[in-house]
Amino acid sequence: MSKFLNINLGFISILIIFYPFALLTGPFISDTFVVLVSLLFISRILITKDFNFINKNYNIFFLTLFTYLIFCSLISTNTFLSLESSLFYFRHWLFCLGFAYCIIQNTKILKYFFISIILMIVLLIFDSYLQFFTGTNIMNYKYDGFRLSSFFGDELILG
Repeated sequence: MSKFLNINLGFISILIIFYPFALLTGPFISDTFVVLVSLLFISRILITKDFNFINKNYNIFFLTLFTYLIFCSLISTNTFLSLESSLFYFRHWLFCLGFAYCIIQNTKILKYFFISIILMIVLLIFDSYLQFFTGTNIMNYKYDGFRLSSFFGDELILG
């Protein structure tokens, strides 16, 4: 069981370290990382039966907030549209808890996470300068003369 828990924590750590790069790819991969970290965190908490990390006042506040959001969605005029945005919002809360738990278990993860953020920013800046000065970037996206897009193509959301 201990080997599984170490693999579980290692996998959560890898997902957290590569999360900034997943943000570059779009919402699918980054949301997949969020869901995987959340599920692995829940499985780790259930296996170790260490509920002290969850039994905090701020967690009760967020559970109350999510309950309120879902209740407001249920009584809205367009229930389906409202539930679509609020029903699975708790996955980000679980991701933050998993992130914090992983940092508490292994503080080196925070250093590697910051290194990955810096590498991602340097990569974006390099690609943007390349696109600005040559007219195309690494992915062969054209510069329209007004706004840079870097890896984001037509979305023009570099910042």
